[in-house]
Amino acid sequence: MKGEILAILVAIIWGFVPILDKLGIINVHPFIGNFIRSVGSFTFMLIIFLYMLKTKQVYVEKGAVIYLFFAGLLAGGVAGIIYYFALKFAPVSRVIPITSLYPFFAAIFSIILLGEKVTVKLILGIVFIIIGMHLILSK
Repeated sequence: MKGEILAILVAIIWGFVPILDKLGIINVHPFIGNFIRSVGSFTFMLIIFLYMLKTKQVYVEKGAVIYLFFAGLLAGGVAGIIYYFALKFAPVSRVIPITSLYPFFAAIFSIILLGEKVTVKLILGIVFIIIGMHLILSK
């Protein structure tokens, strides 16, 4: 239950942050907006990292560094810039539901790239994601 409560807290934060993003990006170029946001994220992560160094809790395998570096490059860099351009040209109430299609794509990629099992529940979940997106975006 602890994980689910933390996930709800994350959802609340992630639901609020786009409001800050939209307000912040109004008169700022998306590249600069993403840079400033990344500095905020980096500052927080640096504080945590320094604490972990002090308490000797830092260990990372070589392979993990490569995967995590490219995950950050793609999610925080490439997708972050595209996200800010999307916010620049469309309302938050449309951008966020569309970007929230990522579970659909994660399911497809996990089946193809990680060999995860296709189940009836997974297929139903994907169908409901598509139906939900259609309901949210239809006029």
